[in-house]
Amino acid sequence: MTSGRRDSFPWFWVVLGLLIVIAAIPRFLSCDYSLPYVDHPDEPNKYLAAQVWRGLYEHPSEEYYKGYPPGYLVVSYLAQVIGEPLGINGLAETVRLLRHVAVIVNLGTMLLIGLAARRAGGDLAGWIAAALWGVSPLVLEVGYYAIQDPFIYFWVTLALWLAIEAWIDESRRHWMLWSVAVGIVAILFKYPVITAVGPGLLVALIYTIRDRRKNLRYLVAGVVPTIAVGLWMIPQIQAMEKWQRHAGDATSNIFQNLFNVGKVANNLFYTFIPIGAVIALVIVGLGGLAYWYASRSESKRIDRGTVVLALLLVISIPWLAAIFAQVSLERIKDVLPATAAACVLVGAAVAQIVYIVPERWRSIGQVVIPLAAVLPIMIPQTQADWELVAERMPPDRRVAIREWFDTNLEAGTVIVTYENEKTFNPFWGGLQGRQWFDWWRTEDIMEYSVEEWRDERYMAYAILPRWKVEAMEATEDGQDYFGQMLHLRDFYAPPEMRGPEVAVYRLWKMQHEVDIRFGDMITLQGYDISTVEARPGDVVTLRFYWQATSTPPENYSLFVHLMPADEVRVITQADGNPAVPERLTRTWDEPTEILISPEFALTIPEGTPPGDYRLLVGLYNFETGVRLPVGDGAFGSVGDSYEIPIVIVE
Repeated sequence: MTSGRRDSFPWFWVVLGLLIVIAAIPRFLSCDYSLPYVDHPDEPNKYLAAQVWRGLYEHPSEEYYKGYPPGYLVVSYLAQVIGEPLGINGLAETVRLLRHVAVIVNLGTMLLIGLAARRAGGDLAGWIAAALWGVSPLVLEVGYYAIQDPFIYFWVTLALWLAIEAWIDESRRHWMLWSVAVGIVAILFKYPVITAVGPGLLVALIYTIRDRRKNLRYLVAGVVPTIAVGLWMIPQIQAMEKWQRHAGDATSNIFQNLFNVGKVANNLFYTFIPIGAVIALVIVGLGGLAYWYASRSESKRIDRGTVVLALLLVISIPWLAAIFAQVSLERIKDVLPATAAACVLVGAAVAQIVYIVPERWRSIGQVVIPLAAVLPIMIPQTQADWELVAERMPPDRRVAIREWFDTNLEAGTVIVTYENEKTFNPFWGGLQGRQWFDWWRTEDIMEYSVEEWRDERYMAYAILPRWKVEAMEATEDGQDYFGQMLHLRDFYAPPEMRGPEVAVYRLWKMQHEVDIRFGDMITLQGYDISTVEARPGDVVTLRFYWQATSTPPENYSLFVHLMPADEVRVITQADGNPAVPERLTRTWDEPTEILISPEFALTIPEGTPPGDYRLLVGLYNFETGVRLPVGDGAFGSVGDSYEIPIVIVE
């Protein structure tokens, strides 16, 4: 009785479930990377295309996404319509939702791979095939973006599994039509995977050959919609030619690319790259030899039909991809649907090798052969997975830059390079700021003088990559250029973040540069003053520029007192935080940062006699009232305030 329960224990599902849970961990840990900044270029494209469908966004190009496969645009549309009532609004939050959906879909692909391989070579084949997909760092890297590709892998693999089930179990032969239908859905997500209908049609053809009268209807029912979709695709691809370069290349060079042996061979090889190309191909080759041996020695054999159906996708998808691309690591996503089928082949090949092991060695072979086959692939790939997770988990520096601009600076136009082209663009970068900063992209800020940028082109700030700053600082012209700007802050590591290291500048300096120490940590670097000659009733405005060599231990307030030159008598005053309200002095934690205060306004009281006056500026602990001592580099301590002379005239 105990033995029966052990034999009926669902080991396949337990192990497969455990593999899927393990694969889910790095995917969910890293799928939020860079958000709320949307780093991937295609994610905002898909979001905005759905916005165009909804009439909520008007793209400047009338051809924007015209003819594009509608499948994923429908997904993006539904995510927006369903998510917005739930509080999921805007590009960044919708992308976050769709990335998590993509992870679930990617894990669904892993499940289907395991089921398909199990039909070919039993539980062992299913576990190995699923594990290969789950552990691949290239699959991990591209499998959770809010784009169509994770869905394509799922639909293509589902079409393969349905066709295999129809092939294995004649009572399910109608599943071949579901396979064709799912293949058509895959095509609606990406046109070049048109052979996703191939496994279902091939099974229908085989059944028809066996019994035409009984099964011809299945073949016709699969072929007719496939032809209809093919005819529908032609004008869609022609419409895409106007805005997508790859579409034009595909239609103009279709036959030349299809029969380019080098290109096709390259794409076939890259199909196996995500699962360890050389080792995987050797395993498949040895599995083929083992199948040949088994057919002559009457040993157990894997299901040949399942292998043929998987092989159909492994060959046809990279072959058709050659029409528009020579696959590289940057475009590996174009052949990953075939990689899913390749996992099935590798799993089946390992099972076939085990099958030919003599019975007396079978128990050992079932352990040693799979480990020897897949560990050389999986060990380095698992290490690469966690390196990728570690790389993707830190926050994105562009989020910190956008928040810092919002908090510390007045709105203006920012000069950026390509690394920050989307930082201030909420439509493409996803960062929603409290203030609107326009941006202007250039890769060479020195193409115009600082004066021309500022006075003729109305630019206020510049964000320059670290390498550019270092290159300019190495030249006299670059040093002179920097001498005309105010260096506001460096966004360098540490802290550890992803994204470019940059320095931020303002395109004009403060009116008066000083070097006044307040206590041991805070320095007044300069100030602006609206006038040093005022009349009674006038408003004198001041702005201060601070820097902290290290983080102050307490929060300090600023006072500005107007006094006669020869008396200790406050005529009027202003108090407040020395920087913007959000930046209390205990947040001054970056030594390169210049903190700019808001304007402090002093109204000269009516009836103030003419003469010499002084503005006294100081910092004090607002809880204790204790002032920080003030000094400069030349004379040491000069009291507890810094003096700015001013004249009151009639």
